[in-house]
Amino acid sequence: MSNFKGKRLIYERGCDALRKLTGRVNAGYICPLCLNEFTQLRALSREHVPPKSIGGKVICLTCHDCNSTTGHQIDTHMHKERLYHSFMEKNGQTRKAILIKDGNQLNVEVRNDEQGINIKILGECNDPQVVNKLQLNVILTGTDIQLRDRVSFNKMNADIGYLKSAYLAAFAKLGYVYILRGELDRVRQQIRAPQTKLLELFRLEALSGDNAQKALFLFQSPIRCLGVRIGNVIVCLPHPFDRDEFYEKIPDLRTAGGEATWHSNDNCDWPEKFELALDFSDRYRIIEPHDAPAKSQPM
Repeated sequence: MSNFKGKRLIYERGCDALRKLTGRVNAGYICPLCLNEFTQLRALSREHVPPKSIGGKVICLTCHDCNSTTGHQIDTHMHKERLYHSFMEKNGQTRKAILIKDGNQLNVEVRNDEQGINIKILGECNDPQVVNKLQLNVILTGTDIQLRDRVSFNKMNADIGYLKSAYLAAFAKLGYVYILRGELDRVRQQIRAPQTKLLELFRLEALSGDNAQKALFLFQSPIRCLGVRIGNVIVCLPHPFDRDEFYEKIPDLRTAGGEATWHSNDNCDWPEKFELALDFSDRYRIIEPHDAPAKSQPM
């Protein structure tokens, strides 16, 4: 399927969902990040979830402004964090790094695989005198060296990158009925303003699995919420069937520490396409007051 045809199918399904939910025959496609409505396909961009750089696929559309702005500000840091944590994994990848020995530094390439760690000194990127000194020193004194990854990232921006991907995955899976709830307003605000901390980001580290694993969970304890797994990271979002203020409970969980055991009794497949499951379930409608954003409620 061509990119244009796939983009049009997503656009038309989004319009169909809003026509069904609102009763408006001329409903367009609402960007899930800014909630602006668009009636022209050319105003929208294909959105990879998670970012394409870490294996994401197109499962929804966002407007051009949201796609370019959030991609530049947070998606790149999400990718760099993934690179940073994979630095010493035995994955066979070659990475640039800094070798530190006795206060001297060298630019090197590092490859870590089943055969061990291979370090190549980049002669053209270093002072020749330091190269000669450290090569002899390393040979004579063994492996008493430090390696530092050259990749750097902003942790908060990386967290918000995961938040964005989790939110968009939940949108593609569940639909407008889910994201138009008031509890998700602050999530959108945080994604669009990554330089300011607006909410408590609740992120878990998965204890097993691999970086390619993706899924959605409905956690029942220690707090009811939607968990979105992206590799070894699980982002917690408000539960799709609860109206509690999820983010008001996060500080209590942080105070309690990381000893809690998380239990889920319902797992969902990762959305491979634009599903909008709740929008087409015949259980919901959207009320659109003239003086407030659209809100969803069960029928």
